[in-house]
Amino acid sequence: MAGITWGKPTISMGVTGENDAFAASLTPFTFKIAEDSTAYSKNAGSAKEKYGEGHELIGRKAVKGTRLLKFTAVIQTLAEMAQLELGTVTTKSLPVFTDLMAGYKSIQVDPEEVGMLGLQIPKCSIECSDTYTGADGICVDVECYELTPSNSAVAPHTWYEKEAEVPEG
Repeated sequence: MAGITWGKPTISMGVTGENDAFAASLTPFTFKIAEDSTAYSKNAGSAKEKYGEGHELIGRKAVKGTRLLKFTAVIQTLAEMAQLELGTVTTKSLPVFTDLMAGYKSIQVDPEEVGMLGLQIPKCSIECSDTYTGADGICVDVECYELTPSNSAVAPHTWYEKEAEVPEG
């Protein structure tokens, strides 16, 4: 019987490790994720084609597509906004000077249920777009662009099966 893989995922982030390895430590985001906003997909790559007379295809060179993890953060406090590294919280404000996180990040999307599949991306470039509406308040659309690690032994993404947590002690 198939289960609901994502349900209410926990999304965590850390700094990409040496040689583009997956982060040694992750910090889960504490803000809420908008319902049904978490999505991982492939954007098709482009292709160059050569045609002969009569529009006969005589050659084609495809370029690899890109992969993207997207989700929408529902922001209720400055501390939650600060997790997206768009600025530094002062006493009661967070001036936003950029929509790009500095450096490369590792992202993990951990499913709610044990036995379901989760996703790890060791090297991402992350862009954020903050918005406000009277109905939704402050939301930030987060786009994590999967990058190819420089170390060929590191996969661009890995699916894993969530295991039960072992109690401490």
